[in-house]
Amino acid sequence: MHKKILKISIPALAANIFVPIMGIVDMSIAGHLGSIYTSAISVGTTILNLLYWNFGFLRMGTSGLTAQAFGAKNNKEVANILLRSILVSLTASILIILLNGIIQEIAFNHMTADVVIEEKASIYLNICIIGVPATMCLYSIKGWLIGLQNTFRPMLIALVSTIINIACSIYFTQALNWGIEGIALGTVIAEYCALIFAILLIREKFKPLIKYVNRKIILEDGHEFYGYAFGDTEDKICEIVFNTSMVGYQEILSDPSYTFQAVVMTYPLIGNYGMAADDYETIMPTIGGVIVREYNDEPSNFRSDETLSEVMKKYWI
Repeated sequence: MHKKILKISIPALAANIFVPIMGIVDMSIAGHLGSIYTSAISVGTTILNLLYWNFGFLRMGTSGLTAQAFGAKNNKEVANILLRSILVSLTASILIILLNGIIQEIAFNHMTADVVIEEKASIYLNICIIGVPATMCLYSIKGWLIGLQNTFRPMLIALVSTIINIACSIYFTQALNWGIEGIALGTVIAEYCALIFAILLIREKFKPLIKYVNRKIILEDGHEFYGYAFGDTEDKICEIVFNTSMVGYQEILSDPSYTFQAVVMTYPLIGNYGMAADDYETIMPTIGGVIVREYNDEPSNFRSDETLSEVMKKYWI
């Protein structure tokens, strides 16, 4: 138990360390440009951080909802939570970009910075605002990954963003002499590179969540019902019947009387105690299919030899 907690907490702590490092490097680079630039970046980052932390729920809320759906093994909801969170992120980003001028005016009215510093800070903000969609989407993706009990990948995303930001900022300011514009552009490039990297990281996790939505039942009257796949992938034409038993799905699966019939199990949770070799009613099950409200692919039973899905694949069910 302690190892599991450490496995989650240590990468999360490491990821948080990269955030101030990036700010420290930006400030140190700006320090070589002059005190005005340092003050301008300080004002600009304060405004940006105020904006971003108002949308911190995108990470924490997504993390909590994803953890609930992941614990319930509701793969469709896990995938939908990420999509909804990204949609909210993009909508909020568009609003921030459209209201950029108003936000700056309100912020500067509540600060006592010099006119020159405000001008430089405005230049910094006008460039950094381009990276808002990437930053907001990263909030959603990081929260989603944390909800899946994976904090190592958010740490990698933060590391990539930090390295690229440092490299770009140094190159743009020292080699190209772009000043505060170079620091801001380095931040934007780093955010979008981190977003691309994050998308590549979640592809392998996201695909399995949506690939299960590949079954549908077409009734004789034309009604269609969509669901999640387990068992064999072969199409079947079956008579649909139902069974009200609370236990004994293995016996039902191997009962010859259900040959070429698809059985709807009225008990909501099926598969939780697996399949035992001694409990079959017949050597080779001939049932046409099984329709359930919720399928558990991780049985908890010392007698279990295989999962229900593995048996169904073996006998083309």
